[in-house]
Amino acid sequence: MADNVEIELKLPLHNAKELMASLNGRAKFEYEASQHDAYYNAPHRDFLADKDNVNEWLRIRLAGDRAQVNYKDFQPHDSKTKTHCIEHEADVSSAEQLTRILAALDFVKLVDVKKTRRVWMYKDVEVSIDAVEDLGDYIELEYKGNLRDVDAARDYLFAVLKEIGAETGELDQRGYPYLVLEKHGLL
Repeated sequence: MADNVEIELKLPLHNAKELMASLNGRAKFEYEASQHDAYYNAPHRDFLADKDNVNEWLRIRLAGDRAQVNYKDFQPHDSKTKTHCIEHEADVSSAEQLTRILAALDFVKLVDVKKTRRVWMYKDVEVSIDAVEDLGDYIELEYKGNLRDVDAARDYLFAVLKEIGAETGELDQRGYPYLVLEKHGLL
């Protein structure tokens, strides 16, 4: 898979405590971090123009003393079912200055998403369990292996999801910003 192609699944998680205990015994724990993500809309193109089919997100992430800017372009555009995304991400030395730059360019902050993320590596999959403010627990599986076919990588992720014993709700690829906006009646 190309370096900037991301294939992941995101689902509500019903057995977070049990799953974390299980992962601690069978996967490599990577890290735990509090993350504060600020999502923005562009002045030249409304990311939420088609609220039923959002294809793009722009965010600034603060995690500890680290700040990043990230743009995700979900694929395929013409489908509500997104299979992967093209992702561009870079560290920034000053989130405050980047926020000022975006404001000067008429970008508008849409929503803040705050979460605690715990991450393990398991069989070419980054398994993240997120406790998301206002939403609850979610599991995100991101493929990190060498498969080149998007469908094969997604099938592999679903197999791992079953193998690790995650009890989940329905797959939801719209992303945390969409879900928070929806929950607060802003969509």
